[in-house]
Amino acid sequence: MKTDLIQCLEEYNSLKQREDMPCETSVDAKENLSLNSHRSVLREEKHPGKSKQAQMNPSRLLKRLNRHNEISDYHIDANDLAVISGIYQQTRENFDLDFSIREILGFLPQPLSGMKAEFEYMQSLLDRGILSFSYPPEHDFHTNLSTVVQGQYRLNSLIWSILLGKSPLQNCESILSRGFKLEYDPLELICDSLELLFSHYPDLRQDSRIAPGMFYGRVLNKVLEPALNGVASLPSSHWLSKFVSVHGLDPFWQKCLYLIYFHQNRLNVDLSIPALSVLVAGDKAEHRQALISLGKLNVFRREGLLEYEALGMFRNDLSLTDAALTELTGQTEEKAFDLRKVVSQSAFFSPIETPQTLDQLILPVSSLENVRTIIARLNDPRREEIARWGLIGASLSGDESIQQGCNILLHGGPGTGKTFIAGVLAKELDRPLIMINANNIREMFYGSTEKRARALFREMRLITKEANPVFLLNEGDQLIHKRGGDMERSADATENAIQSIFLEEMETFPGILVVTSNLVQNLDPAMSRRFHYKLEIPAPDQTCRLKLWKLHLPATIPGAADLDLESLAGEFPFTGGQIRIVVQNACHAAFSRGSQAKLTRDDLYRYSLLEFGSSFETQSKVIGFR
Repeated sequence: MKTDLIQCLEEYNSLKQREDMPCETSVDAKENLSLNSHRSVLREEKHPGKSKQAQMNPSRLLKRLNRHNEISDYHIDANDLAVISGIYQQTRENFDLDFSIREILGFLPQPLSGMKAEFEYMQSLLDRGILSFSYPPEHDFHTNLSTVVQGQYRLNSLIWSILLGKSPLQNCESILSRGFKLEYDPLELICDSLELLFSHYPDLRQDSRIAPGMFYGRVLNKVLEPALNGVASLPSSHWLSKFVSVHGLDPFWQKCLYLIYFHQNRLNVDLSIPALSVLVAGDKAEHRQALISLGKLNVFRREGLLEYEALGMFRNDLSLTDAALTELTGQTEEKAFDLRKVVSQSAFFSPIETPQTLDQLILPVSSLENVRTIIARLNDPRREEIARWGLIGASLSGDESIQQGCNILLHGGPGTGKTFIAGVLAKELDRPLIMINANNIREMFYGSTEKRARALFREMRLITKEANPVFLLNEGDQLIHKRGGDMERSADATENAIQSIFLEEMETFPGILVVTSNLVQNLDPAMSRRFHYKLEIPAPDQTCRLKLWKLHLPATIPGAADLDLESLAGEFPFTGGQIRIVVQNACHAAFSRGSQAKLTRDDLYRYSLLEFGSSFETQSKVIGFR
């Protein structure tokens, strides 16, 4: 269904098409225009309040357009209407989104008086948010003529949303007004409304590269101003009101606070000073003042709310400390911690059920004893004895929680039971097991990956403080592999920065982290010292393989009790993972013979041969760190 705004654009294009039509226009084209005019008459008969002249007169169409409450803020004139209508028509007919300055100026009904006028008009379209750059320019378009001439432009995404009747602004205001009346969590309300706006207006995402000269405060204020009014309506005893009052945050700093919190906890990225300044500023003067405030006069730094004391202009330093987050979210008032809810809302974690028990763990005697030793240490850290003996910790920090942490590396071939062991540790320690989703740490842009790595450990520390689970990072070599040596290559430099983050964070991580790897030789050698235990999990010997066959073939399987498993254990050097696959395939083959069928040795032997002949795995292994 067409909106009134789209109807305005289509009527304008229809009128322009009639004006531009030469005398020798074909009869068919004239008939089509006549038909359109007839349809306009029919619409007029249904809606007698609108005359045909009002529908087809450019000035009347412009007035109709500007009467829209969200369009009126753009102060659209006749030239703007021509540009917007031309882009709409080209997009509708040819699916064009990007346009050159020549094409933009070509939409105007009359050419402008010269290059200076054209330059200033393009600046006006960008400043008012009618147009956006398709790709962020290198230089400020206010001062660099080549940036304007060479740029590619598109209709601003928020304007598109408004024209199509999908503007998020009213919904954002509704979320805030309704939520504050119902006394919902104010921070969550603010983040929900910002998330809705950012989803419709991707230009606001400043996590890759900032477009010099573009400012977004005019739009963001439509969400942030109602948010500030809602916070002001809270009682003085509310934790958020206390936070604002204690730290002396005026409206500017409150806006900055909510944007930092939103990026840190919803988008999982940290802002730089330039990125935040273009979000809160509506023009160049406000941007200049924002840079000064966020740099030299930073209230957050004065109040000790930022994670890094020494701010860097282009580093992503604007992230709140754990203590600030605790105070800001009201957790000091002892809110109940819901681990399942926290994990489900995070992009980094997935909960894992742990049915595994120590009795089910089948390993060579020495490896099994090592696992028992780890469990014993974690169950009883013997802190008093350590203190009495005067043992020296590796960390320079005196934080006792760091001494309670334990990083464990389990390395070996695929299918040897590394993930199973992590489940056993969690089960025996009576702690939840949480898997780290490594794929969600890496982003298209390397800078974002560094931010997400920081955000990962920040969330891990918060969860450890409340629930102290076991974290599992499978195939850790994909994140903590060897550092590159070519510092001139941006990829190597960024990868090295990521490794440094893991080295730094693991040094002081107070929880339990289990990392598995099939390719231990690919791990960075500096990581070796970060692991309290480095266990090689070998391929099972014949004795262990027999136990594994029995484990995966319980008496509940018809025919399992009569099978000769010793020959299978002796002939096929399988890991536990491979034995599980063979048993599953053999059982499916048995199912196909009917409800009375039993599993036979031929079933197992057939799929053992298939698994042995098609396995990608090799028997050679590299032991330890190089």
